Amino acid sequence: MDRLSELLGHHVQFSYTAWDRIVLNGYLDRLQRPENIVHFFREVVGVPSVTPEVLLSRTAPYRAWVTRDAEEHGVPIVPAPKGQRKEEMVAPYYRQFAAPEGVVCILTSVEQGRTFVSYTPRYAPSGGDPAYRLIHAARKRFLHYYYFYVLDPVLGPMSLRVATFLPFTLACFLNGHSFLAQELTRHGIGFRKDDNAFLAVDDLAGLEAAGERLTPRLIEQRCDHWARRLAPSFSTAERGRPCP
Repeated sequence: MDRLSELLGHHVQFSYTAWDRIVLNGYLDRLQRPENIVHFFREVVGVPSVTPEVLLSRTAPYRAWVTRDAEEHGVPIVPAPKGQRKEEMVAPYYRQFAAPEGVVCILTSVEQGRTFVSYTPRYAPSGGDPAYRLIHAARKRFLHYYYFYVLDPVLGPMSLRVATFLPFTLACFLNGHSFLAQELTRHGIGFRKDDNAFLAVDDLAGLEAAGERLTPRLIEQRCDHWARRLAPSFSTAERGRPCP
């Protein structure tokens, strides 16, 4: 790094400090263990036996909602590219997007993820309960992820990856430089940007001030907004019942 600074340092016109790529993982903490799943379906939902069909019962309605909502808002749903970066594929959709905020496009992806499996034990437990099943956590590969690429009015372009199988894990992907570009534009500060670097800016103090406004609380608020909008939901009664 010292040698690099020695060779190129005289070409550097300014420097700034900012967050770059940020990934936040979200979990439903009370649906992470097999006993949580059993309690939820048997005690909260009222299903006597947690069969594979019961585990899948939350997937189909969510997928149907995503399809219906995308059709109503004219949002394209396309398979994720092979051999191409997702960001490169979705770039044209962002350029064509005219609204100030919203879902730009949705990519579907076959990936390995954490879920649960249900099966009948080889040896029945004492008492002969016909509804008894074994529930285990497992990692399986299937079509289970939606990548929602959205334009946020504060953070700029960002994406959410949502699993469509229990326990519905979620990840938010955002870029601090996109936030900075949004802030500079909002304050009328001119700049020139190439990917994740600002090459020129009319107000360096304004750029630094914008970087200070990207706080954990702000990120939490915007990610929470899109998670509530796009992730699978539970009824008020289901959310109000505690799980072990």
